[in-house]
Amino acid sequence: MQKLRDYINSNFQTEMSVWGIEPALNRGLQLAVADGICEIIDGKSYKLTEKGLKFYEIINEDIDLFSIEKSFLSFIGKSKITDTRINAMTKQWNLFYVEN
Repeated sequence: MQKLRDYINSNFQTEMSVWGIEPALNRGLQLAVADGICEIIDGKSYKLTEKGLKFYEIINEDIDLFSIEKSFLSFIGKSKITDTRINAMTKQWNLFYVEN
């Protein structure tokens, strides 16, 4: 979390290695879709359903539950990390690290 926070605070100018996707995340997303908590939009993004929004509200109302994660996600949401930024970071990583 701190590395990503530093990268954002530098206005995306510092060096940042590309992260991997935890396999459990994909499984969790599959289960969330199967349970009707979210749906896949355009084959690449996820959107909360009505059931998912209710679940979110329950979690968000409890100030002690996931407090660190909620604070970090709030920070990330305000930073405007777009697909374009992620693609540029991936391209930069490929240029500097894959060739070496």
